[in-house]
Amino acid sequence: MYSLTNKYFETFKHSTKKVDVSQSLSSLIPETLTQSQCIRVGIYCEKLLRIYINTHSHIRDIKKPNKKGRRERDHLFMCHDKKVYAEIKGNLNLDTEKKRATAKKIPQISKREGCDGYIVCLRYYSGDIPSVVKAKFPGVTVLTVSDYLRILEVPCPFGSFEM
Repeated sequence: MYSLTNKYFETFKHSTKKVDVSQSLSSLIPETLTQSQCIRVGIYCEKLLRIYINTHSHIRDIKKPNKKGRRERDHLFMCHDKKVYAEIKGNLNLDTEKKRATAKKIPQISKREGCDGYIVCLRYYSGDIPSVVKAKFPGVTVLTVSDYLRILEVPCPFGSFEM
């Protein structure tokens, strides 16, 4: 899978614009990606994670299709009798306005849905997310992928080792 991924991204033109990717999923890929490629990688990971989570019988995807004028929800699941909402982020290096909007959106949707809401940072599979990253989203719980899966009571699809 690793070599296939590398070969796939080698076929794209590379941007010469320097972008801070330290808090981005793309920092884990040894190729320089364009902004468009980074966005696509994040979207694909969000969808693959949803598909994987949905394969478990105790999970029900209750996310309605996105509608114009209504705030989008990345993930909205029913886990047993508990509703869980999450925004999945491949990159937490958001501009100031987008950070503020994200930090505001999650509590609003959580309240509307009557559930806990989270930011899931795809850059961090397990371990600790740096406090400087968490501080960008005051009042919002920022999770690693493994912590999110634990909340949903879904086993790790990547094996039993910590990364």
